[in-house]
Amino acid sequence: ETQEILKGDSKGVSAEAVTEFNAIYSECISIGKIAANFHKGDAVMRDKFSYSKILKSLNAAPRKKDEEK
Repeated sequence: ETQEILKGDSKGVSAEAVTEFNAIYSECISIGKIAANFHKGDAVMRDKFSYSKILKSLNAAPRKKDEEK
């Protein structure tokens, strides 16, 4: 019951916030593309600016709960 009450009190993400998040995302992707082109000859450096590679490494990292088991 308490959880349901708290759910009702939680704030949703506003349209303005979504617009801002999308702008930040677009800027990050643009920076990554520029950096990847800049480091075309260096695969290690290029991968440091690859959104998909960074996301994979974040998802592959053990989580705190997993480490405790």
